[in-house]
Amino acid sequence: MIEKLSQTEYLTREELYDCLYSMFEEANKVKVFRTLQDYSGNYDEIYNEYVQLNLKEVEQLLADFYLDNVLLEGNKAIEHTYFVAEPVSTYLKFEALRVFVYNQIGHKCYATKLKGETDFVVFDNLAVVLLDFTEQGALKGGFLSTKPTDVEFALSEYDKYKTSAVDYLKAVPCEASTKNGLNRKIKDLKYNLKLN
Repeated sequence: MIEKLSQTEYLTREELYDCLYSMFEEANKVKVFRTLQDYSGNYDEIYNEYVQLNLKEVEQLLADFYLDNVLLEGNKAIEHTYFVAEPVSTYLKFEALRVFVYNQIGHKCYATKLKGETDFVVFDNLAVVLLDFTEQGALKGGFLSTKPTDVEFALSEYDKYKTSAVDYLKAVPCEASTKNGLNRKIKDLKYNLKLN
């Protein structure tokens, strides 16, 4: 995909995080495409607990994730489309629990059988960021373009992947008991925050 963009500025990991944060603050619509099947190269405390089958801890950490994000992201239109290969990876099974939380916040999450070249994020008509990962799924940095034709191209690519997509949780169901416990915790939080 990078060769199809006319403007590409490489950002180190630190620069990328700063860029993603500031773009997210400004954007009203965010579209994220993920093609990797495993991101465990990044340190992810919640995933590490999931792999060790500490599911009560996973429930609590994801409830905390909900609490940290519900008030910040409730007014944004955020979509995620994931390429999901068979057999479904452990990471994407775990991701179903995070998708359950995303849905509670108001994000839309889809699964597609169409494999993409790279992970990318589109912010309104402002920018597209191509994410650069190691083979182990650790974020190294990324490529930024703010050129309108590049953003249009990225949006058309995103729409191509989403065309045949289905609801993520229909393609990759959550582990039931953890989902039920998490659902109870989120309902309690919504009640306490008066979000119902």
